[in-house]
Amino acid sequence: MPVWSRNITGNGVVVSIIDDGVDHTNMDLKRNFSWRQVCRGSGVGIAFNARIGGIRLLDGTVTHSMEATSLTFNDDFINVYVCCWGPRDDGQEMAGPGTLTQKALRLGTQKGRGGKGSIFVWASGNGGLVNDHCGADGYVNSVYSIAIGAVTHTGKPAFFGEPCPTVMAVTLTGANLGNTLPLVTVSNLGDGCVTHFAGTSSAAPIAAGILALVQEAK
Repeated sequence: MPVWSRNITGNGVVVSIIDDGVDHTNMDLKRNFSWRQVCRGSGVGIAFNARIGGIRLLDGTVTHSMEATSLTFNDDFINVYVCCWGPRDDGQEMAGPGTLTQKALRLGTQKGRGGKGSIFVWASGNGGLVNDHCGADGYVNSVYSIAIGAVTHTGKPAFFGEPCPTVMAVTLTGANLGNTLPLVTVSNLGDGCVTHFAGTSSAAPIAAGILALVQEAK
């Protein structure tokens, strides 16, 4: 609220979600899809005047070339890319970006955003219950991405969180077992609201909204 009172609302910043799609007709998103981020009864979003975009990547077979293209798409226009995907969080797999994707991440941080560098926000993963470690995820562990973890309302690590040194920051998900506090309220399909969105897939977009505020403030 102190940031909003200074009229810092994400204005002029573009955030793009790389996933399987974005509900651009949602009443909370459609104005900003070219973002009023008001979920009925819940108040405003973090960067409610930022603009939002969607890059569809995960709705079928994904190649390294498709990843690279998504991560550099309109990189002079898009400020922040949000990614909540990677290798399976099963505690048994080590994987990361291929050569083309590595190159896209490097070039994006060097030349994107008009030479200031694209910002890649990555969810750190939800495999904590199976002892997965986000250091085994080459996307999260990349020097070019900002890895975001999740904490509960008490500030403790979420039960599903994956620990590793690459996690740069955490945000709230209200995800401790048995907690009923609606700490994260977000828009849902069909113009509804969800009051319990547990996972680093909710933590990373929250961080992206905060980064949008930071960029406007600069």
